[in-house]
Amino acid sequence: MSDSKSLIDIVKHEQGHFDAENILFLDLNSRNLTDANSLSICRNLIILNLNNNNLTNVRGFGTLTQLQKLSLAQNQINSLDGLQSCENLEILNVAGNNLTGLKSLAPLLYLTHLRSLCLNDRQNNLTNPLCNSSSYQKDVKNNLPNLDTLDNEWLGQGFQEHLSSLESAIEQLETLNGNSKPMTNEKPTIIITQATSSDRSIHIANEEYDELFQSIQMLVK
Repeated sequence: MSDSKSLIDIVKHEQGHFDAENILFLDLNSRNLTDANSLSICRNLIILNLNNNNLTNVRGFGTLTQLQKLSLAQNQINSLDGLQSCENLEILNVAGNNLTGLKSLAPLLYLTHLRSLCLNDRQNNLTNPLCNSSSYQKDVKNNLPNLDTLDNEWLGQGFQEHLSSLESAIEQLETLNGNSKPMTNEKPTIIITQATSSDRSIHIANEEYDELFQSIQMLVK
């Protein structure tokens, strides 16, 4: 499934409409996608799951400046060029791709809010060629000193900081709901599934996630 119309049709089929401005959370896990460039019109996306597809690049993500959590595990991505514009990105999972060296991570140097990066998910046996180097973790830490977790292992900062993306999402939803000049008459669209045993891209306590998701769902009812 490679053309952009098909990707939009997926959302229309599941939601009955495609309101690009109101889509904040999008789960397109396991959809056999080969390109996601049409998502560039979803400028208010906060959380995006594209795990287990056939993507080879992320060039269409330059407009997703509000994105805070991005899951791209188990694709065929060989370059992260395009992510440098995702200036609010805090959590990134790219385990199980074709990233071959530190140079392929260069766009991440521009992401000053990035706190969690997964390149090698040992639990699900998802890795990248660059992880074959015995020094890759040290090299990544040296180049991305603001990271709190690498490959689901704590590097230093406290747990609560890793909930900031979802807490910010709740604040943005509250703003949308209380906005005297709403963007549309539609409620914000949520298409999202919680992590299962085969998709543990972020190892954060389930109870904390459940509480935040319940808060989000209550806000958009």
